[in-house]
Amino acid sequence: MFAALGKILSDVQFRSHEQKVKKYLDQATTDSVLEDLKKALAPRLGVVKGLWTTFDTYCVEDSSQQRYWNEDSLRKHIAIIHPDVAISEAAIQLLWRCFHFYAYHPFPSDVTDGRVDSDAFQRAVSLLVVQCTDILGTQDGGDYFWRHDDAFFRKANFERIFRSIGLPEATSKQSTQLDYDSTSMLDDAMDVLAMTQPQTVSLAPSPDQLRPAARRLLGEGATQTRYRVPRKDLSTFLSLLLRLRLRKAKWGTRFHLGSFDKSDPGDKELADILVNGLLKDQEEENLTSNEVLRAMDLLPNLQLRFHQLWAVLFQPLMTTDDQVPSQPPEAIPSRILGAISLFVPQPVVSSRSQTTMQDMRIALEKLSHPSQRSDDMTMTRLVKSLVQDPHPYLLLFTGKETVTRPGTAVGAYFPGPLWLRANEGEEKREFKAGTSYLLFQLQPQFRLLRWTSPQIPLTNIIDTDGDAPSIEAVAASDETSSKFSKPYRIGDPERKGPGLHIDPETKSATLSNSADDDSGEGFWYKDVYIDGDGDRTLNKNWDATVKLDQLDIFSVSGGIDANLATRRIIGAKDQTQYMQEATEPKIRGEELTKRIQGFGST
Repeated sequence: MFAALGKILSDVQFRSHEQKVKKYLDQATTDSVLEDLKKALAPRLGVVKGLWTTFDTYCVEDSSQQRYWNEDSLRKHIAIIHPDVAISEAAIQLLWRCFHFYAYHPFPSDVTDGRVDSDAFQRAVSLLVVQCTDILGTQDGGDYFWRHDDAFFRKANFERIFRSIGLPEATSKQSTQLDYDSTSMLDDAMDVLAMTQPQTVSLAPSPDQLRPAARRLLGEGATQTRYRVPRKDLSTFLSLLLRLRLRKAKWGTRFHLGSFDKSDPGDKELADILVNGLLKDQEEENLTSNEVLRAMDLLPNLQLRFHQLWAVLFQPLMTTDDQVPSQPPEAIPSRILGAISLFVPQPVVSSRSQTTMQDMRIALEKLSHPSQRSDDMTMTRLVKSLVQDPHPYLLLFTGKETVTRPGTAVGAYFPGPLWLRANEGEEKREFKAGTSYLLFQLQPQFRLLRWTSPQIPLTNIIDTDGDAPSIEAVAASDETSSKFSKPYRIGDPERKGPGLHIDPETKSATLSNSADDDSGEGFWYKDVYIDGDGDRTLNKNWDATVKLDQLDIFSVSGGIDANLATRRIIGAKDQTQYMQEATEPKIRGEELTKRIQGFGST
């Protein structure tokens, strides 16, 4: 009897809630949805102090005393917050286009109108600066998802970024034949409606409920819209990211203070190299949203850096004490490290789970020792450096630009040291290669090779030529570097596939992507290039030989608490498992099912 009564009450609750949802969706307008979205995001805005002072200081007032921001408001704001930074007009226009896009998300709005009122301003700051894009498609402030698909949300975030800096153009498709962009826009609208409709944890909205309402609200014009990103605009956008520098100090509890390097022609040159990588060195003038998957593969940290850019643009005005004194120029241009920060593997940390203690920078700290010279590229220096601490490592081989050759940069990323001893006298623990191990070329072309094959000790990836001593012998020896100056190779231990070959004596490096076509064996890397039809170019052979001047070795940190990472790595029985977990969401399995039970289930 009690079971029957419970079912009756559940049915009554379900019907009542369904009626509320139907009424909301039937009566929803773009204005009402935007207002409801503003209310849903508002609780997170408290971390941005002085927000309305910022709006009031740079707003414009029309004849009816309506106050709003326009492109010039953003220009003046940036000039005050970053007085010593030169940002081009093209960059300002792109930033305004992006700000305007997020202000009226999920509904396309004509940027030529040029107005962002106070409500729209609040939404834009919430989504861009506070990174509330992480809670789109959720209820209860991000605790419950109506879709259970992390890959979907990550892809949606990338698509949204590219649309925000892109230019809309009409297509000839009928509304019943949605193209790639229109489908993404429809999904965005459905995610917002899932946030703003009447909510109850036990009853989730269904796609069949949300889709017709989203399509109606977007209108015929939006469902026939396609976005394109001009090559020059993407280059402008990436140039800004290459100039961005973050400090460990924070504002608003979790946003890193930052600044911009002075503009340099080399910024655009390197940005163009990255763009060519995304466009596969083709001659197209526009990047469409269809190619966003390539950006996710090649530049996986672009979303993180995008939001860090906006946090720096809206940081409080720094006092003289806050400002960092100018530093002497480094031998390696900081834009090189800025580019590397876009693709060096990092743990995925959602803004929902960030703590004030987390360092969200991608920090590259150069290792230096009085007895080591930067022009020493021998295996001795390499091996002795890669056993110092439990951090990931970046090897960067560079050559300066001359009259006869361009600047060069090739390297490798190791997810941890070659081996580590927790305590003196203990047996060493070897780290293994996983998907976070990669080889790359950054100049004069952008190429990325990611390890995809069976996990093996990192010590097996470094191999010497001929009768040169083993890695263990080199590490244990007190001999000088010149003793072991023979060529060595970083890559496929069977020497059948891709690798980075270093010759310390001739100061040259060759990055190659080659496979044993007869046997198909030994190809343990994925070339993170994609053809125009979306197929991986797994069987394309190429090699690139460059001249070098120096080797710099960096420890890499960011995204998780460094002390916690050290404890986990040293104490882990299986370091490989740790490295895999570091790049995955922390809540999954039964716990994830328990937290989302009933919300979004069918």
